[in-house]
Amino acid sequence: MKKTIKILSLLSLSLLLVLSLASCSRLPVFESYGVYDLINTADGRIYLLSGSFRASQIYGEPHARHGERNLYAIPGVDPAEWLSENIWELGMPALFRESSIDEPALENFGTDVIRVKMMGDALDTEINRITDGQRIAQIIHDYTHGESVSPPLADERRRVHFESPQYPGIFYVLEYLVDSSGQRYLFNRWTGHCVALSGQSLTIR
Repeated sequence: MKKTIKILSLLSLSLLLVLSLASCSRLPVFESYGVYDLINTADGRIYLLSGSFRASQIYGEPHARHGERNLYAIPGVDPAEWLSENIWELGMPALFRESSIDEPALENFGTDVIRVKMMGDALDTEINRITDGQRIAQIIHDYTHGESVSPPLADERRRVHFESPQYPGIFYVLEYLVDSSGQRYLFNRWTGHCVALSGQSLTIR
């Protein structure tokens, strides 16, 4: 009797494995295209890495496969236009957009919330939140119109998320840096644009 139960259990596990593999095999397959981008092997559509953006935490079933990784749809966003991939070294899911979709600039992203997060924190701890429209507009203006400087050797780092109701589940991400003299900066690691902050923007922290 015990032997029969053991055999049935093994058969059940084998069936589940086969079903799981079959499910994965039905997913669209993406391949790397160039250094950073992806291509859908079924229809040839190209998806570009939006390096200034990240996706929210991943939920739901995989939408496609890319090598050993899964690609996911972002809740509230058309997966034909935007997909996310969990690349852990980036700290949160990377974001890819279909090549015909224009990447929004920070000044027209429609930011209504800025969240300041701890760097390298798996819990994604929020340490400050800015919702005042005037302050948000000032911070964005200072970053987009400020003179670009070299990134400093930072004594302190924070991650800054710009969120918009126009793009649910998608964040524009900058780093907030403080050097040894106390000067504060906003830095885009993807573009290399770094701006020294002053006045009202100093209160991001």
